[in-house]
Amino acid sequence: MGRESRPGDRRTRHRIPNPFQGLLRELRPPRHFQRTQHEQDLSGGLLVSRQSLWVVGTGRSLGYMPQMPDRLETAHLRGVERLSLGLCQCRRSGTRVEVRLLRRWLVLGLQDQVTLRENRRCLRRWTLERGLLCRPSAKGNLGTLSLGADATPAPGGLLRWHLWCSVEGYPSRFLATPGRLLPPRWVGALYAAFHRWTALAVLQALARDLAAPRP
Repeated sequence: MGRESRPGDRRTRHRIPNPFQGLLRELRPPRHFQRTQHEQDLSGGLLVSRQSLWVVGTGRSLGYMPQMPDRLETAHLRGVERLSLGLCQCRRSGTRVEVRLLRRWLVLGLQDQVTLRENRRCLRRWTLERGLLCRPSAKGNLGTLSLGADATPAPGGLLRWHLWCSVEGYPSRFLATPGRLLPPRWVGALYAAFHRWTALAVLQALARDLAAPRP
């Protein structure tokens, strides 16, 4: 004899959300993706890193270029918040951007240095300021962070976009200076890898917007 079914007998299977699913999705190549390039140097205890991405698409015209510096900044700051799983929050006040841990402790300060808006090229560059991420013994210039984009015509009425993120000479507390054993080299390697991953995720998110067809 078959078992009589009753309302409520069937159990609903609840799917457990994966907090990293969105992060992994961002690393998938966007439409019309061409290639990426990565350069990094940790010698001297300073972070020198540049990530570049090329993409071809119909999503934006050259008329969008004047908005790109603000779009680059927003994408980068939202990417930092997202990839830190919400532990860090970024806020702009005047000519300065602050990255704070749990809305309290200053992790990194960014002071506006240059904003360039041209027909086919744009740039936003900040001077890096002291925070929890900086090596306590560091003095003087703490380096720069730059975000940029340029566009050239491509066959078929498309645009070939070159997006890039660059850090020059930042004395991170996770990088050992010459002659010192601490922090260990593997700590610096993990930090550099996370920085590279974050920059690439931000560039790919921008590339999807630039490449996606507009209605």
